[in-house]
Amino acid sequence: MSESRSFQGSRSVFNFTININAVHQPEPPSFDRLYVFGDSLSDNGNEFIGLNYVQENIDPHVEIDAPAPPYFPGRESNGLVWTDYLAQDLGLDLTPVLELADGAPVRENDEGAYDIATSFGGNTATHSVNFAFSGARLAADDSEPGDLVTPSVSSQVDLLLDDLATENLSVSEEGLYVVQGGANDYLSGDYDDPTEPVASIAEAITDLYDAGARYFLVPNLADIGNTPIGRDLSEETSRFLSDLSGRHNDLLETTLRKLERDLSGISIESPDFRALTLDVANDPTAFGLTNGTDAYLVGESPDFTITGDDPDDYFYWDYIHPTTVGQELLADIALEDTLNLNADCSELMSEALQLILGSFNGSGSELDQANTLDTIQLTDQVRYPQMLAGIVESLN
Repeated sequence: MSESRSFQGSRSVFNFTININAVHQPEPPSFDRLYVFGDSLSDNGNEFIGLNYVQENIDPHVEIDAPAPPYFPGRESNGLVWTDYLAQDLGLDLTPVLELADGAPVRENDEGAYDIATSFGGNTATHSVNFAFSGARLAADDSEPGDLVTPSVSSQVDLLLDDLATENLSVSEEGLYVVQGGANDYLSGDYDDPTEPVASIAEAITDLYDAGARYFLVPNLADIGNTPIGRDLSEETSRFLSDLSGRHNDLLETTLRKLERDLSGISIESPDFRALTLDVANDPTAFGLTNGTDAYLVGESPDFTITGDDPDDYFYWDYIHPTTVGQELLADIALEDTLNLNADCSELMSEALQLILGSFNGSGSELDQANTLDTIQLTDQVRYPQMLAGIVESLN
């Protein structure tokens, strides 16, 4: 049952009614934009755009491994990836950042590698944008002659912030920010300890927060040792990758909780991709699949080998990337966590309102059930902080 109360403050005439239980009921997600920073799990076209531009406009003879059939255009899968599905669920159109380039999306540098565009004319302020690049690491850019310079997740965040700063624009305070990655840092052999990669995630979140972002999804890392590529390695290496993935996730969880304590008003959820992939591996039939451990597509382009009749029966498309069915499962748990982001705001607002009500009672304020001037219905979850600020200002 809803509890409505009317209060008159001792320092100002301010009558209002609050439906206390309304703040406990999370609304569907309501974000005005979606921004994605990550690797091939999240990339919905940037690598594809960049490599095609190189081949069509700079050097048609360059040998670059771009997603090609039977891969879905622009994706390391046989269909849409989880960020595509999440954007659809949120009612947003997610645009690869290179589609917004102010000029050529790629240019050749002095070392014979290909730099991606860094100027987007402020278009990143008005679109939901995917900055993710296949091959991206958390901690460092990847550059080799004859290939794209792949921006790290930290560099991807800089692309957004620099574009907005150049045009004197601000990040969306009501946007949802996805920070994803880690597998390439460990599979490359560059890191056998998660300290620096996880610190890069924390730095990316903090930089976005300092610019005004408040809502974050930060998926944890699948058990790399239990992916098709992990299973194909030696038992010792597979165990090491599983252990490293676990240490990454443990440190990530600790780091995210610390950020929530230290950064006022931030809300972070960490979709449990690890648990999902292990659950699918243990019981694929529970998810409508027949195979939760093996790759449907093996080998290198163009000499691929198909291992089954229908990719929709498999969780993994290739050595590490899920099929589009698997991607949709990832999107489902990510969407659930966007509801938790709103629920977190609801809980914070509820606690703050209780403090306000307590302060009224403590200051000798008088309950006035009969004379109510306004009824405040707190239904827009993502605006709770602004609404609370307005209430507090009115009371002072």
